[in-house]
Parts: sequence; C-alpha cells; structure tokens
Amino acid sequence: ISRSVSCSADLTIRVWETAAEYKNTRTLFGHDHSVSNVVILPERGGDVLVSCSRDATIRFWELSSGYCTKTFTAHDDWIRSVMPTADGRLLASCSNDQTVAVWDVATCDRKLELRGHEHVVECVAWVPVEAYPKIREFITMQPNATGGSSDAPAKGPKLNGTDTKAAAIQRIQSLRATRAAKEEPQTPGMYLVSGSRDKTIKLWDSNGLCVHTFIGHDNWVRGITFHVSGRFMFSISDDKTLRVWNLSTGRCVKTIEAHDHFVTCLAYHSQAGIVAT
Repeated sequence: ISRSVSCSADLTIRVWETAAEYKNTRTLFGHDHSVSNVVILPERGGDVLVSCSRDATIRFWELSSGYCTKTFTAHDDWIRSVMPTADGRLLASCSNDQTVAVWDVATCDRKLELRGHEHVVECVAWVPVEAYPKIREFITMQPNATGGSSDAPAKGPKLNGTDTKAAAIQRIQSLRATRAAKEEPQTPGMYLVSGSRDKTIKLWDSNGLCVHTFIGHDNWVRGITFHVSGRFMFSISDDKTLRVWNLSTGRCVKTIEAHDHFVTCLAYHSQAGIVAT
C-alpha cells in the first residue's frame, strides 16, 4: 500500500492513499498538542507509525486499524523530531529540553540520554552503515586519538626526528582506522547526529559519547541527512544555507546559499542523487 502521512498543529495525523488519488483514508487523534513529526517504521510492511508532539509524548500507531498501540512521555518538553534506525530496532528523539534520547522500539525503554547541546535540539539522524568507515577514520585521526594531528604529513623527506615521528604517528592512525572499520559491527544505530539551535551538529557514538561537534552554521540547524555513498553529510539552517560536510575530515567542503529565508526542510533522493530544500 502506498501511503503518505502528515501531521499538524491541529493535533491530528492524517493518512493519504497515494494510489487512490491521495484520498484521506484515516485521521488519527490522540495527541494533546501540536504534532511535530511522524515516521513510518521499517517493519510489518510499513504498518507502524511513530509520532511525537509538543505534549512531550511519543505514540505508536497501527495504520491498518488507526489504533494507538503505545504512548509514553519521552521528554520534559516539546519533542521536535523522532527517527528510527534502518532496521527499526532503535528510535532517536530530540526536544526543547536540550536532550537527545535513544529508545528500544520493542520495549520503549530509554537506552541513552545525550546531553551536550546548549539550546533546543531541532533534528536527529542516524549515520548510515555506509558512512561507518569514514566516521571511524575521522575519529581515529583526531589529535586526542594518539596525541598527533590529522594534519601531520603522511610521507616526505625525513628532515628531523620530529618529522619522522609525525609521519609514523599518521601511519599508525591510518592503520588503526582501517582495522577499526573492519572490526566494527555494521549494525544500524552505531552513530547518531543531532542539530540544534546552538548552531552546532554533534556526532554521538553508541555509548552516548559526543565524539565530534561540527561548527559552521550561523543560525539554528534544522535538518540533517547523508549522501548514499556515506562520504558526505548535508545540513540546513536558518542561516539560509545548505552545507556539505566531508565525513573523513569533519570539514565543511561546500556552502550553498539555498534560499532567501530560513531553510526548514531537507530531503535526499538516493537513486537520483538529488537534494531538495
């Protein structure tokens, strides 16, 4: 069944059948305040919907019946967004309470609470498994990984002991990154990113540690997604830009003046290679 789902400040969720001239086949009631976001879980043939709201709850819905099957209070304030992993095993949520939470979908138990942002967290996105090698390479090459720097020369004339040591450190870092990428489980949910009104994007690992903060936007970060290759991350902001980040280096490699006002939505078509804002 081909469906589209929308949510609104009118407290409702509406289901639209795309194969039936976009007929509104169901309207779901239950939230007590504006509904912020809806996502369909990649399980049970797309029959499970998750919603979040300003009423600080997350709800699970059975689309075939329209019934709300689970409700729980997930944050202390307005929940801005929810995002499941590709296998539907975990769910991430973010809130005005400046936190990100990770939930076990089967039990609704909170596995992690991530703190570090200094303002409302607007969006969350799971890093795809295709990006894991680049992420591991980047993390391992950080200065605090071995005491060296990712800018150390990889090869060249050995002018003195310092240069020789720097080159050796980088070779060790490269080997560690390659080994870590091979050994790391290719399971969805190993890394998560969050975007905030504090103008930053934070990268979190599966232990709840913030392993990097991407700095570059000049206003609220509104959306994040990833290139199908796993090499790049896209982000949008109220600073009117779309930014492209190289995940191997953590650097912004392209800034596009996308709109004349706030950029609020972002989507990536992996087959066509198109980014829409």
